Amino acid sequence: MNLSGKAVKSCLDYFKSDIDHLIVIQDDTSLPVGKMRIKTKGSAGGHNGIKSIIEYLNTNEFKRIKIGVGACHDFIDMKDWVVMDLTKPELDITDNLNPHIVDAISLIIKGNVEKAMNEYN
Repeated sequence: MNLSGKAVKSCLDYFKSDIDHLIVIQDDTSLPVGKMRIKTKGSAGGHNGIKSIIEYLNTNEFKRIKIGVGACHDFIDMKDWVVMDLTKPELDITDNLNPHIVDAISLIIKGNVEKAMNEYN
């Protein structure tokens, strides 16, 4: 997971695709469960997978959809937190978010990233 950049770069190269066609969907511990944030550039913000993508692509300018997983508890290691199973209430929240994620992706693919950001941020 923390070496995502290698896979993303290989995929872009294999399909001879431009970075403009890349949409990264990532977990975000700074957002509450069920919240979504769309960005077109930015730092890794402590996310090692995003840090790897930035390093391999040599840019931080790619579209990303951040999905909130909630803040990590002090007594749980971050590596364990982001792979833990969601509780039933959290699953219900994320199930309700899924259609919005799909809509945001659709808007971005159609070139309406600003509209997606205005609607979902």
